[in-house]
Amino acid sequence: MPRQLAISGPLPPPYGGVGIHVERLLPHLDRAGVDYRLYNTAGPREIPDRVVSVAAHKKWWFFRYLFLGREPSFFTLGNHWQVWAATWFLVRVRGKKVVIALHGEHLRWAWESKGWLVRKVIARGFRAADRIIAANTHISDVLDQIGDFAHKTLIAPAFIPPVWRDEDQQALSQEFRTFCAEHDPVILGTGAPVLMGDGRDLYGIDMTVKLADQLRESYPRIGVVWSLIEALHGVPAYAEKMRQEVERRGLSEHWLFSPPQEVFYPAYKLVDVLVRPTLSDGDAITVREGLHFGRPTVASDVVPRPEGTILFRSGDQEDLERAVRQTLENLGAERERVKAYRQDSVVQKEIALLQEVIGEGPE
Repeated sequence: MPRQLAISGPLPPPYGGVGIHVERLLPHLDRAGVDYRLYNTAGPREIPDRVVSVAAHKKWWFFRYLFLGREPSFFTLGNHWQVWAATWFLVRVRGKKVVIALHGEHLRWAWESKGWLVRKVIARGFRAADRIIAANTHISDVLDQIGDFAHKTLIAPAFIPPVWRDEDQQALSQEFRTFCAEHDPVILGTGAPVLMGDGRDLYGIDMTVKLADQLRESYPRIGVVWSLIEALHGVPAYAEKMRQEVERRGLSEHWLFSPPQEVFYPAYKLVDVLVRPTLSDGDAITVREGLHFGRPTVASDVVPRPEGTILFRSGDQEDLERAVRQTLENLGAERERVKAYRQDSVVQKEIALLQEVIGEGPE
């Protein structure tokens, strides 16, 4: 018997912003009684009667689903323009209700880089969709360029607070925990070794290496943990280049490249400052997570950031140093300041939207 709602999206591992959102969304859907099946496009993880992995053949799976998928409603959290374009077929030909969630910059990249025909089918797909969820106003601004979708767009940050479990802290690697205990202060950065079209470092690993070098004299025990995440367009050779750069600058004792952790959120409790020096971004769950756990968070101004974030000019190394140095010099006061900003989740609005689309909302 088909479920009422098909969800297409990633379920960790590997871990990334959208995958974390999906992982934390599922228990809320279960408690709300939403009748769904998740088609996991990221990896092999499955949950009996709830989650089916299609990662090994996701392109073929989606093509087949277009014609044979049985669920009457479809919720996609993917970043591929082909899926957005196919919404027209799912709605107009198959008669499904479709919700599109947009969590990153992929829509803007597609809209700016693709030709007129692709742009036309993307626009047609969004016009056919029943509802759209945009993680921030930066994304909704791109939607406004494509068409008049404000009446069916919910702006909902992707952050869903984790449920704290003491045993999860032990799930962090011993190397990670030992490094944090032996250094003071500790700065945390996250991201994959991804290069933009012009060759620049998307997540700012290079800027963070330079930052560690700039701060080392003032803070002889400083430590920087860079938590690597897996990404489709990751460049292993660039990660190795950054490891060599750490050694070249004599920062080996101050720097840790941490592999992806099975459970990551307890890491925020072990560090002093979070940095997010991205050159492009979505809503950035890591920024909201850092603030949620009371950690001063320094991020580039490339997209709108949550209230309480300490901003620096995107791509400006000296401004990054200024912002982090001032934060470290006033660390106690900054921690107290951050406590005033609550990172409220809007997950209930997301669930209510899905219930409305599949006809399970309140009368």
